[in-house]
Amino acid sequence: MPLALILTSSGDRQLAGKKVICQGEPLPAAGNKVSLLCSVTGQVLSLAEIRWRPKRCRASDLTLIPCAPTSRVQCRRNRGTQEAKAPTLLTPYGSTLLDRRPFFAWRAVPGARRYFIQVRSREQGWATWVDNASSMSYPADKPDLVAGSSYTVSIYAAQGNALQEPSTTRLSIFPNEEAQQLQELVTQIKRLNLPKDEEVYLGLDAAYSNRGLMMESVQAFQERLREGSRNPTIYRTLGDRYLQAGFSAKARVQYETAARIAEVTANQPELNKAEARLRLVAQLQNAP
Repeated sequence: MPLALILTSSGDRQLAGKKVICQGEPLPAAGNKVSLLCSVTGQVLSLAEIRWRPKRCRASDLTLIPCAPTSRVQCRRNRGTQEAKAPTLLTPYGSTLLDRRPFFAWRAVPGARRYFIQVRSREQGWATWVDNASSMSYPADKPDLVAGSSYTVSIYAAQGNALQEPSTTRLSIFPNEEAQQLQELVTQIKRLNLPKDEEVYLGLDAAYSNRGLMMESVQAFQERLREGSRNPTIYRTLGDRYLQAGFSAKARVQYETAARIAEVTANQPELNKAEARLRLVAQLQNAP
């Protein structure tokens, strides 16, 4: 099981040319000029500044299954395909955003032909109507969302002349300083020239998802699939991100695909992980 990516290893002969540390492998001594990206927590650890302990990066697979009772990974309430009573926000995924002009989509309410969208923070706000659609690009005449600010997005369905009770979602915009640090980290990951699948599920996903950036994580996986990946880990981890975002039906599709590929390729570890998640999804979808 991979524990960490080696971002820099100046002066450490043991790590010369090495890019990934896996469970059970010798670890570098504390105090060396080595920085690691922990693939479990997304933390960047500098061995020159901390006392290295493997448990900083290690976790059992059980604790990493989103939404499981033993998991450290918290999930949104299910936003599946049941009939909508309120126009629940579907995208952007997650509650923390890098994009300051996001695309909005919501679940259509039967009988509603018009929606009123309201976006508010303490400092600013705007509102608009959307007719005969359940999605919208960010309006060209509205101001960008402000880095470091929190917003409430309220979506009202109009039925007749009345507005129904809205769905309300809180979104936070990633602060500028942290966004710059993240961009530097992404650049470091890409400079490692890892195999493309590993770059996504060991590097980019660790950097994005552990900072709450579900949209960027999902987009990285989706791009890899468009490029033709048939790696069950890509499908399974994309399923994890959908599950975290509250889309158990989308997660199930990814887990089923991961299980089929893993079975065909005799990848028993990935098959076990996919099947464990399918059992969890069944429990979640059957829960009252």
